[in-house]
Amino acid sequence: LGRPATEVLYWKAPKEALGNVVTLYDGNIDVHFTNDGNDNEAPSNDEFLWLRGNNIDIVHKLPQNQRFKANANSTYSVAV
Repeated sequence: LGRPATEVLYWKAPKEALGNVVTLYDGNIDVHFTNDGNDNEAPSNDEFLWLRGNNIDIVHKLPQNQRFKANANSTYSVAV
């Protein structure tokens, strides 16, 4: 996409997912995405999911052996 591979991208949650939504996720957050990387690149050690609110941060990193195929739709589930 014309950006450095080391650039970290952030998104805000949609308005419907903001506020007091403790019961919204039912214990899991499913992240649907497409990896625009390269199958030959080393996996990132960056945070995969970072939720912040109510003075609480929930941070999840992927296991080192977790890989996602480049340019394919993927889903990853995080227990919260």
